[in-house]
Amino acid sequence: MVTSRRDDSGASSLPKPRSGAGRVREGHRSAISLVRQAPPFYAVTADRSSVKYLGVPGRLIYNCNETQSGYGVDRKVDWAAGPDLGFLLLHYAHSPVCPSKYLDHVKQRTTTSLRQFDKLQKLRLLKITDSTLERGPLQLVPEVVTKLTSLEELDLSSNQINQLPDGLDKLQRLKILKIRGSSYWPCSLRSVPEVVTKLTSLEELDLSYNQIEQLPDRLDKLQRLKILKIRGSSYWPCSLRSVPEVVTKLTSLEELDLSYNQIDQLPDRLDKLQRLKILKIRGSSYWPCSLRSVSEVVTKLTSLEELDLSYNQIEQLPDRLDKLQRLKILKIRGSSYWPCSLRSVSEVVTKLTSLEELDLSYNQIEQLPDRLDKLQRLKILKIRGSSYWPCSLRSVPEVVTKLTSLEELDLSYNQIEQLPDRLDKLQRLKILKIRGSSYWPCSLRSVPEVVTKLTSLEELDLSYNQIEQLPDRLDKLQRLKILKIRGSSYWPCSLRSVPEVVTKLTSLEELDLSYNQIEQLPDRLDKLQRLKILKIRGSSYWPCSLRSVPEVVTKLTSLEELDLSYNQIEQLPDSSCIDSNQASASLVLIIMHNIGDED
Repeated sequence: MVTSRRDDSGASSLPKPRSGAGRVREGHRSAISLVRQAPPFYAVTADRSSVKYLGVPGRLIYNCNETQSGYGVDRKVDWAAGPDLGFLLLHYAHSPVCPSKYLDHVKQRTTTSLRQFDKLQKLRLLKITDSTLERGPLQLVPEVVTKLTSLEELDLSSNQINQLPDGLDKLQRLKILKIRGSSYWPCSLRSVPEVVTKLTSLEELDLSYNQIEQLPDRLDKLQRLKILKIRGSSYWPCSLRSVPEVVTKLTSLEELDLSYNQIDQLPDRLDKLQRLKILKIRGSSYWPCSLRSVSEVVTKLTSLEELDLSYNQIEQLPDRLDKLQRLKILKIRGSSYWPCSLRSVSEVVTKLTSLEELDLSYNQIEQLPDRLDKLQRLKILKIRGSSYWPCSLRSVPEVVTKLTSLEELDLSYNQIEQLPDRLDKLQRLKILKIRGSSYWPCSLRSVPEVVTKLTSLEELDLSYNQIEQLPDRLDKLQRLKILKIRGSSYWPCSLRSVPEVVTKLTSLEELDLSYNQIEQLPDRLDKLQRLKILKIRGSSYWPCSLRSVPEVVTKLTSLEELDLSYNQIEQLPDSSCIDSNQASASLVLIIMHNIGDED
């Protein structure tokens, strides 16, 4: 059962969070991002000195931990400390340790008395998100919220808000307003209410995933606004069809995100936004939007540090793109379902010498320019093909080996046959991904020896190729945490056992050798004492030859996830083989579907 401590005010303070749960940090924006397996309700005092579970007036809800009496514990809470609250979150959190039936129970039993909120005059952050309330998601913003005059951040996302109260302009200290809908379906806010234009202290406005058709003419009253986000949905475009002229008058803007709408052109006066650092006008990964070129006006935004125009129909880049000498991130992805028409990496890209990340995946790139090595600050290079058909990049160009600052290289879903001998020049490389296709294997048939010389590698993914064996010197990769050499879910590749060299990779935390023809595991696999995730799936179309859970698995005491699905498992190891005093008791997920079972 979860226990709590008492502070001087008599209210229960936060029990010590689990590892990875987070902690209170300076600044109210980070203080509220505490627990991944979040308790449904918590709050932080105005001076950030303590964190308290407060739930709703008169009720305290703890973590979703199983007890002898069921899930969760209810306790009364002393609301005498209420006026001192600085931050309050009411969030209906889904968690693997919280069964949905328990969460439903929580919703039924909680009664949120919003009438008492006007007493919280020190409240600076209020979040009521994800259908917390007993009566379902909010459709109106309660009037009592307009009386919380110290509010600096208000987040009512993932509800069904269709209008805002006229008195919202009383929140003159409000800096951040978020009323996001859902990325899967739009909520019912169809326009930006005029009252928003009166919130003159706003620095961030996020109305994404709604049905916004237009912006109010007076939006330019928000001269302190630094971040504006009105995203549509990645699954279908919302109805914003152009960038309204009023946006060009928001001269303090540093970030503008109008992705997943139906933008077909950019306004000529966009260059008025000379403080703009981030511009995102993504199309959809499922169908391209109608932006067919990078407008010349973009080249005049000389403060830009990130430009993302992915999932559009970009055919070429403007010659003057090199004017963006502060640009650090450039993303012009095509679609993973069909290639867009960008067929080469323009020479102008090689002149963007501040670039740290370049992502031109899902296009029809055939080759890279010889001068790409001018990008000596480049840390991330992604030129993925498509998981449904390979693009035409057939080798890793030599110029890549000259990008000595690279930390991540992803050339997956192409037709890579071999790796260059000089790849070991990339001594800062931490992530290497050269996946084949889950639908047909590419032609990489072995792990080249040069890979064993990349001693900074932390993640290596060569899945969906035709790997037959691993090199003996793979154990040189002593920093490797993630190793993935999956076969295909449609036919097994030729890796028939887990090579002994894998047992020497003592820093491994995740090992995925699924969809191969694994018959047994090596006895020394228990040397991988940091291993948290082990996946050796068979095929959903035919079983592989792993017929039992080897005893060595019970010695992997750090395991949190074990997936041996779609094999021919007939029985589990004898419980006497598992030391209950060891950390194997922490294993929270075991998946062993047989053929015909639902996944």
